[in-house]
Parts: sequence; structure tokens; C-alpha cells
Amino acid sequence: MKVCVVGASGKLGKYMVQHALERGYEVVGVCRERSVGKLDAFKGRITIVPGATNDRAVIERAVAGCDGVLTVLVPWGVQQYATGTAQAVLDHAPRGARLVFSCGWHITRDGKDRYSRSFKWAVAAFGRLARLVRFADLADQVDACRRVFASDRRWTVVRGSDLEEGASEGLPVWSRHVGDPILGSNRTRRIDFALFMVAALTNDALMQEAPAIVGCRTPSALAHRGLSGVSLRAAGEGDVAAVMACVDAAYRHYVERIGGPPGPMSDDYAEVIRRRRVTVAESAGGVVGVLVLGVTEEGFLLENVALDPSRRGTGLGRALLRLAEAEARSEGFDSIYLYTHEKMTENRAMYAKIGYAEYDRRFEKGLARVYMRKSLR
Repeated sequence: MKVCVVGASGKLGKYMVQHALERGYEVVGVCRERSVGKLDAFKGRITIVPGATNDRAVIERAVAGCDGVLTVLVPWGVQQYATGTAQAVLDHAPRGARLVFSCGWHITRDGKDRYSRSFKWAVAAFGRLARLVRFADLADQVDACRRVFASDRRWTVVRGSDLEEGASEGLPVWSRHVGDPILGSNRTRRIDFALFMVAALTNDALMQEAPAIVGCRTPSALAHRGLSGVSLRAAGEGDVAAVMACVDAAYRHYVERIGGPPGPMSDDYAEVIRRRRVTVAESAGGVVGVLVLGVTEEGFLLENVALDPSRRGTGLGRALLRLAEAEARSEGFDSIYLYTHEKMTENRAMYAKIGYAEYDRRFEKGLARVYMRKSLR
């Protein structure tokens, strides 16, 4: 396979060159002329085409005869650098070539991604500052990806989480939407981002997909991996009845003990799904677990974790609790809190066993509640 790496001299680009060579691919690298020296480690093993990556003539020469093109969409400056690069690759790459582009989580294909407040604030702040000093324009990367999404080419747009350096942990895991529980840790090794890009060249399941990735050894990925036969996803409007049924099955045995329905059995789940972060665990087409999270004035709230009785003792509950903690950490919180009825003694004992400590008792909505908090430091 002959592969062109557009943006080969950057950190991500060099890792992609490395992975491609390790697979025995013939590699052509494109980078600005002043950056050619950064590729000295690969001298004699790759062909270098110097020039700006948004230079159509440079791209046309570099991608000629290539079976795959790996493109780093960098929104340098304010002259539509990323857009020009993407369009040149779309126009000049051979018709049958696999085209794999890199970008960040802030890119959305269908508008169904769910971003944390801290993430949205960081993107907005960086975007304003970068454009003010004419360093970068995030809108340029957005436009570049829109052009890719609209094309009929054999493309994949890989959306990377926060990156860190370090030895490879293996091929990252992915999901279609930012906000899906498996992505909660928001961390990927840069070398593994590059690995996913190169692996996508031969993975037709990723054709015309925009996978959001996270490191395979992060807490959220590990928690998801441990759920044998169970898949996790964000709840939608169509899940209201199934969520209510799961919650009812999980809590109905407490009715006699506490003298009435527990709080979760009385919630309006259409409203909960609209206002909270609700994750459903599915197995064999049915909802077998529900996780409800939120942010309040007191911090990051684990509002409800409900399991179908058939799933007790399987590890699903602990997995959902780990996901809750991973989401709290990804939001920048150093603790997580919950409340439970004072007569749900087994729940209180279980929470204490995994690190929660009681900090308050309140009588709310006719229920005697015990508030507990766990440090995530």
C-alpha cells in the first residue's frame, strides 16, 4: 500500500509515518519546506514533497498513485489553511483511495454530540484567543470537515480527545458521539491517535464515519470493556418507557420497607432525560440499567443508578458507578455525591465500602435522605 501523510513533520504526523512504515507501507510525506529536517529520522525510507499542505499543486503531486491519504487538518492562521488542505485532498486523491482526516472533539457531524460546560468554555476561549492573535481559526477546521462530510469519497474523520505523550497503550476505542459514556475519560496517547488513523485505512467499518476516540486503557474504556453482552449509550426521547420500567423493577421491593415509592419511581423521565445526563445499559435489545448524572450547586451528582433485578451481582452496577466517576473527573470535579433513603441500608453500606462518606441528612419530598460524598483525588 502506498500512503501519503499530509502534515508529516508534526508530532501526530511523525507517529503516523512510523506506524505506516512498521506495516510495510510505502510512505510519501508532505510538510512545509522549513520543517523537512524534522523528518530526518526517516531519511531514505520515505519520499518527502515539501510545500504548504493547502497548496493544490503540492498535494496533487504527493497523492498521485496513493492508496490512502492521512491528513492532519490543522487550522493554522486565518487564511482557511485546513479548508484548503481538505479540498485539495478531496479533489486530487485517486478515486479509490481511503482518505482519513484528523480533527478534535469539537467537530460534530450530526449535532448529537454532548459537550461538558468546561469543554465548551475551553474551546470558545481558545478559539477567540487564537483568532485574535491570528494563530489559528477553529471555524476553518469546522468548514474543512463539513466539506469532507458532504463528499462521496471513501473518507473517515477521526476526532481526537485530549492528547498526552507516552508509550502506546494500544488501539483506541471509539463511539459515534462525544458524550457517550465510553468516552468519559477524554484522554488518548498521541501515538495511539496516529495508530487509529493508520488502522482506519484498512477498516471499511469506518467508511464515512466520524469516530470520536479515547484511550483503550482509560477508566471509561475499561469500565465499558468489562460489560459482557451489555452496550451503553445516551438515552433519548424514545427510551422514556423503557427507563421507567427499569427503574420501577429496580426499586419496587423498597416500597413496603420505606412506606411508599422511593424518589426515583416518582420522577418524570421525559423531563429527566431532557435535563440530566442519562445513560442506558442495553442487553438483547432491552434496557437493563440506568444511570442519571447531573451538576448542581453542591457539585457533581450521581442521582440514580438502577439495575434490572436480573443484573444484580453481575458487575453492571459497579461499572456504571465507575463511569459516573470518570465523567465527574472529565468535568474537572474532585468529588462526586449522591443521596439515598436512610432505610436502604444495604445501599449505604455498599457506597461506604467503595469510598463514599455520609456528610448530611435531609428530609425532602417526604423522604428521609442520607447524603454521601466520595473524593476523586
